[in-house]
Amino acid sequence: MKGNRGGRPSYEPTPADRATVQNLSAVGVSHAEIARCIGAYGISEPTLRKHFRRELDVSLTEVKALAMSGLVKALKRGDGWAVGFLLTCRGGWQETTAQRFVDLGGQDRPFTLADADRLLHGPDPKESPTKW
Repeated sequence: MKGNRGGRPSYEPTPADRATVQNLSAVGVSHAEIARCIGAYGISEPTLRKHFRRELDVSLTEVKALAMSGLVKALKRGDGWAVGFLLTCRGGWQETTAQRFVDLGGQDRPFTLADADRLLHGPDPKESPTKW
């Protein structure tokens, strides 16, 4: 008798298995975990690598390309979020929540109780803005 003499039957990948491997690989799931999710009872890691080499090698790159093409489309439309994202990630810009107080000349100055009163109650009509 030729062919399978016991043990597991030979594995044949399905389109659903290919999609599962592609998605899990793209988000960084380990090969061991992916292998456990394939087929009715899972497959071995060597079998995973044998049948799904391309999906394991290029899925992350394909997802990055898809995300980048969406970013480029948004940049071409002039979407503000895309411009800010690109400048933050690739243009050296930094986001900060630090607050600075400056005088009329643009020089840093300390925050005072009078500043707090102005923020809470508005400017004092008797006070000149040049004092700020």
